[in-house]
Amino acid sequence: MELAEVYLQFVVKCFTIKEISIILRDVVQRIKTSGAQKDYQIQLGTMAQSIFSSNLPLETVFVSREIFLLLDLITEKDVKKGLCRSILTHSQS
Repeated sequence: MELAEVYLQFVVKCFTIKEISIILRDVVQRIKTSGAQKDYQIQLGTMAQSIFSSNLPLETVFVSREIFLLLDLITEKDVKKGLCRSILTHSQS
């Protein structure tokens, strides 16, 4: 999972939402099949924050179905709070 987290940061910086969606689809599928979403809450939050803190417009990010699937996997309240702060900060800039 750590490798996917770092790789996603690279994809966010260098590619479009289409490629980001492909990576997210694979991550979500693997997490759901393994049933280990509780073990990877921090990594999932970091992945989502890297997407929301990128230069991509929020309209583009929220068009992707996969971002909502990723957000659904995040269940810890502290991780959700940090992610909400990141989204609000990005929307104000």
